[in-house]
Amino acid sequence: MDISALIRANQRTCARCAAAACIGVVAWRETPAFIALTAMIPVLIFWEQSRVDAFLVGFAYYAAANWPLIPGVLSYFGPAATIFHAFLFWAIPSLALPLPWVACWSADASRGPWRLPLAYLLSVAPPIGIIGWASPLTAAGILFPGWAWIGLALFIAVSALALQRPVEAALTAALLTLAANIGYPGDPSPPPSWDGVFTAFDRVSDPRDPMPEFQVAERIQQRALASHREVIVFPESTVPKWTEATELLWGRTLDELRARRKTLVIGVGLPITGTPQCRNAVLVVRNRGASLILQRIPVPVIMWNPLKPKQGVPLRLFGPGILEIEEQRVALLVCYEQLLTWPILASALEHPTLIVGLANDNWARGTPIAAAQQAAVAAWARLLHLPKIMVVNL
Repeated sequence: MDISALIRANQRTCARCAAAACIGVVAWRETPAFIALTAMIPVLIFWEQSRVDAFLVGFAYYAAANWPLIPGVLSYFGPAATIFHAFLFWAIPSLALPLPWVACWSADASRGPWRLPLAYLLSVAPPIGIIGWASPLTAAGILFPGWAWIGLALFIAVSALALQRPVEAALTAALLTLAANIGYPGDPSPPPSWDGVFTAFDRVSDPRDPMPEFQVAERIQQRALASHREVIVFPESTVPKWTEATELLWGRTLDELRARRKTLVIGVGLPITGTPQCRNAVLVVRNRGASLILQRIPVPVIMWNPLKPKQGVPLRLFGPGILEIEEQRVALLVCYEQLLTWPILASALEHPTLIVGLANDNWARGTPIAAAQQAAVAAWARLLHLPKIMVVNL
């Protein structure tokens, strides 16, 4: 059978693959509202007549959503990267992420209403949840803002209903979405005493020349001291390696901030003895001491290596995601975690009052990765009706 005949025989599947790919490209951009389109992906997958066709639709969506990984990997690794490496970083998650949906797919349409919620669970929970970006579940925040867990449950229920009664499901979704958005009081403003600082500096760690890193540290400290707010937040990896020497360099600034009763929240790297890796951490310095919270899910392979766990950054799936800072219960999302569903839902169980996202996206400049992170956090903040503060180094 030639290609044209094959396409004619599978027109419906081809159309759904094309629609899924378009949604993947459009949804994860600067406009969070477009994330609502991803609500159709599970339904398109479950409507297919075979498991193979269901996989193709899922792959079309994730492959399109993941394409920024190719230029992102080439930029991150610089001259050491090849197009083959970039292709692998794109292809492996694009092939893996449809698997929960395909595993739960059934030719018996009557099983869909319970299999689709199970697919959502499998796509969010580890192990798939460790790479579970571009999750259609994020659309709940756009469709049902402020409804929190009830909105999440309704979103899944309407998706399941659409498998057998698409017209009724569409009408129900439209009415509920209209009611939720009309009744939504708007995104709450972050606390006025908090200062989220965006930065723009390139990678500065160079063992042969420490001067660029020293100059950046000086600028960051000056910016912290110049702030009139009570809490100053800096992005991920603002201090690439926090050591005893770094603490000495920052000593006068930290003492001055404490004397003014200010709190510093800053992304730092904590060197792991015996490896070139650093734990991604958020350091909080206040007048009564300091505290740390570690990133729960480091970037797979690049930071956390499942094949060599002792030589990389530890995975902390059930680590704490909430830190109390100046009367706020802060859900901290460090860079990669902003794209995932597991960390924010785990934090939501601990009743946060504020979401703070820290990222270093300098390496992803020119790609939609930073925009996708911010759009995802905005959607979850809407669902939970929580204020958010985003700080990014671009």
